[in-house]
Parts: sequence; structure tokens; C-alpha cells
Amino acid sequence: VNRGFAGKPGELVARVLNLDPENAKALWLMGWVEVENGNRGKAVMHWRHLATKLPVGSVQLNSINNIIAKVQQVDGPQSP
Repeated sequence: VNRGFAGKPGELVARVLNLDPENAKALWLMGWVEVENGNRGKAVMHWRHLATKLPVGSVQLNSINNIIAKVQQVDGPQSP
């Protein structure tokens, strides 16, 4: 049983982002799609975009920043 984003789930997330590039949930999920596809730099790009939409000091922003830091520790710093 496939529980990741390969195939149809990832395609649907990409489709939502094409229709609404500012959709916070789609930005979050697309980051994970990109991680699964080995595109950590693109994942960070989506999450940084999402971070601009979150309130300063919020738990969500803190979580996104922590995930970005962990992804960058694996691959080293990358530009968006």
C-alpha cells in the first residue's frame, strides 16, 4: 500500500498549486512531495513561500523553520 505522494496524490497537490499558488495547505504538502522525489531544494522553496504567509512567532512558522533547517542539514544550505 502506497502511503506517500507518488503518483496521483502528488499530481493532485501540484494541480491545486497550479490553480492557487498561494494555497497554504498545498504549499505544505508540495514540500513533502518534493522531499519524496529527492528535490529537497524545491521543498525548501515551497516551505519558505509558506512561511511568508504565517504569523510571526506562531507555532506553525516555528515548525516550518525547524523542518527547513533539518532538510538543509541533510543536504547543506541551498538557495531557493
